[in-house]
Amino acid sequence: WLHRVRVATLIMEGDKDGVLAPGYAKKLVEALPKATLDTIANAGHYPQIEQSAAVVERIKKFAA
Repeated sequence: WLHRVRVATLIMEGDKDGVLAPGYAKKLVEALPKATLDTIANAGHYPQIEQSAAVVERIKKFAA
């Protein structure tokens, strides 16, 4: 059903995520027609907690 999503979508992943399988975020982006992948450095599975300032900046940039 992801191919039906028609809005721009920001997918973020931590570069040290040990929960999701490698490549999961990339496959998600490939399934969403208007998705962008942004990898957060020095973050695991919770980049919004581990690197909150970087996440906020990426969201601001994406929303602009």
